[in-house]
Amino acid sequence: MLDVAVQAKVIVLAGRTVPREWSAEVGADALIQAVRDRHRAYRDFFDEVGGRKGVRAGKPGF
Repeated sequence: MLDVAVQAKVIVLAGRTVPREWSAEVGADALIQAVRDRHRAYRDFFDEVGGRKGVRAGKPGF
């Protein structure tokens, strides 16, 4: 799935859960940026675990 499709799906599904009803009141830009940040943290972490060269990435923090 493309990153854009994942973002859209995560935001829509998150808004439908009871604990995240507040997300319907927040601007879409904030939610999209949160999904992008989380995706980047996971990507960087698993790139590091897979042997990517460069600065060591720690566990994703939220």
